[in-house]
Order: sequence, then structure tokens, then C-alpha cells
Amino acid sequence: MSNAEVTVGTLQDSDIQEIAQLQHENLRVNLTPDQMQDGYLSIGFSDEQLMESIRSFRPIARNEMLFANPVHITYIQADGKITYADLARQTRLTEHQEDMLRLLNGDYPFGEPESGQWVKIAN
Repeated sequence: MSNAEVTVGTLQDSDIQEIAQLQHENLRVNLTPDQMQDGYLSIGFSDEQLMESIRSFRPIARNEMLFANPVHITYIQADGKITYADLARQTRLTEHQEDMLRLLNGDYPFGEPESGQWVKIAN
């Protein structure tokens, strides 16, 4: 990570609403019209495929908990110097770390954290 300062804190409901609004605005600015449909990101699969996936979920079995290694999402406040490349070097994500962090924060595909922005990171 760069020499950037990182602030860790607890978010209030008003902070979460502001973050959601910023993410929504960022999607509208950075995505092409082909990627957006009725103001939403087009993800390219049907409702039935999504429901089939959801129906495949099941609780984790007790013997599987030994292998569970959950990723925890925490927030940091960017100081304007930190980049997703800096954060990607620290994350537990194993593939496409920089892109995944951008996606998680509504900055995909081009954005970088701005000073004062609350950024989700995966530990």
C-alpha cells in the first residue's frame, strides 16, 4: 500500500445512503447505454437462470465449516492518494482483485477512490 492514511470507522445509515447514491451515479456515468437497461446494469442472464441459481443454495454442513474461510467486507475512508491497485495488493481476493474491488465499490470499470470516499475492502 502507498503511504496513504487509512481511517477505519463505523458507518451511520446516512453514510450508507450517501454511498449507495454515489455508486448509482457512478454506474450511470461510467457505463455505456448498451450496458444499461431502464437505468439498471444488464447482466446478460434470464430471471429463470437467476432463480435456478438461488434454488441451488443450501446451508453449509457442519463438516464443511472446517473448510470455510470467509471474506469479511470492511470500510476504509480514502485519503485521495490510495488506488485500487494499492488495495488489491492487500486483499484476500484471489482473481481480478483490482476489478473486483472496483465492482464492489461501484467504480467499475474505470474509477478510483476519491478523497473522503468510504471504500469497501475484502479481508
